[in-house]
Amino acid sequence: MNLQQLIQAIKGNSHSLQDLAHLLQQLQVSEESLRNQPQKVIDALSVVDPSRESLGYLFLLHSVGSQGLPDQGNAQFLATASAFVGNCEVDQIRLAPDRFSSLCRQMKDHAGALGSPKLAILPLKIGLQKLAPTPEHVTPIHADFVFSCLQAKQYNAAANTLQQTIYDVEPSKTNLKPTDLLLYCYYGGMIHIGRRRYSEALQIFLQGLTAPTHVVNAITVATYKKYALVSLIHNGSLTALPKFTPASVMRFIKAEAQAYTDLATAYTSKTQQDLPNAIEKHQGQFAEDGNMGLVKLVLAGRTKRAIQKLTQTFLTLSLADIAQQVGLQSAAEAEGHILRMVDAGEIFAEIDAAAGMVRFLEDPEQYTSSGALQRLNTTIQASFSLAQRLQEVNTQVSLDPAYVSKLNARDKGDRFPDDPSDLDAEPQSLAYSFQDE
Repeated sequence: MNLQQLIQAIKGNSHSLQDLAHLLQQLQVSEESLRNQPQKVIDALSVVDPSRESLGYLFLLHSVGSQGLPDQGNAQFLATASAFVGNCEVDQIRLAPDRFSSLCRQMKDHAGALGSPKLAILPLKIGLQKLAPTPEHVTPIHADFVFSCLQAKQYNAAANTLQQTIYDVEPSKTNLKPTDLLLYCYYGGMIHIGRRRYSEALQIFLQGLTAPTHVVNAITVATYKKYALVSLIHNGSLTALPKFTPASVMRFIKAEAQAYTDLATAYTSKTQQDLPNAIEKHQGQFAEDGNMGLVKLVLAGRTKRAIQKLTQTFLTLSLADIAQQVGLQSAAEAEGHILRMVDAGEIFAEIDAAAGMVRFLEDPEQYTSSGALQRLNTTIQASFSLAQRLQEVNTQVSLDPAYVSKLNARDKGDRFPDDPSDLDAEPQSLAYSFQDE
């Protein structure tokens, strides 16, 4: 089928689902031919309606983007693809989730090559909303969207997407690959770090670390290293991974993240100099991993935590005593730390500069305001919603044929797999590999 015949097929078979299914087969067969005549395909785009003939337009435009990425990007391609994503028909592009997600990745790459990753943020957000069957689904575009926000330093642009709880992964509908999920969790955690939302960062890092797998890759290791540092910053200790973490992950990170384990041990040591010594010892590793900024926050965080502990013991204390007990060089340095912590709402205190004394105060919040009650009600409603969702998932699992067969096998004397997270999946369906899809 030549290009002219393919255009006629697009125009004649973009109406009913039955026609679209037939058109999809024709487009898939013609892809190699399309890639061999890029200029003719570009010309053909002008006669195809992107909003009504979205499936055909998608394949044509994707073939143009598959020609390779110019060093400086292609602004015209990015503009055309962005307009298409905004105007395309949802039901049609969902027939080819692999091509649509690949087109969105091409947009991300071109925006980056142009030096303006922010140009891809809005179209990628629209794209993931169109491809996802529900807001609770994660798609390959999620990772590219969050990466573009990270690259452009537009952290707040990703906030709403990251706040949406992800419950479903359906590769058959979204073309999601294991690496897409892992990268979404990794980049999402970095966005949260940039926004100083450490609790949320820990949560999304855990999603990546506990995802079922037999094979551990570089994304998982990098995620764990940041998880360890954020855990020290936020919790004051290295929080152990939950029991449902895949055994392969537990084994691998123990061998690959020794520097971070040493750092966590030094953090909790009663000897003040142990932490600086550990940082100096593993400085090369931290720098190679791109984590020196977080390591510095870990060091500063221990000082804050030491000051917070003093508020639980003393009502008043001199600045000189505070400096001595937390390992600071002078009373002036201690005063600076306390002022910053008071401004951030991390402690409540008053400083008598003339006497060089600090008086620690109680939290003035009585939690009786309308705002506090509203936050409490929101939390309660979220808990109810989560409980209902868990009940639905429990019912689905209980009725799943693979799960039931495993139970029957156990009753007959067979044992469960060593890794309970791999209960109802074949190894090849869970193997994560660190490679671009």
